[in-house]
Amino acid sequence: MKSIEIEQIKKIVKRKSEEAKEECFKLANPLGLEYSQLSDSEKAIYDLCFYLDNYDSSTLETLLKIINKMFYE
Repeated sequence: MKSIEIEQIKKIVKRKSEEAKEECFKLANPLGLEYSQLSDSEKAIYDLCFYLDNYDSSTLETLLKIINKMFYE
């Protein structure tokens, strides 16, 4: 019984992670352009979406700190 529950949780986590990546791609490329049409900055964000793990909170916190220092300090 527990094995089934663990498998269900793994599926939910995987689905949520994929949904987060899809949302990231939409935010990085809202016009749906080809990768080659994106600016270098947009490509960097798009690439980040590919590698970013939805549950890597340490990386997300570091990115927030960088953005805050660049634009708000």
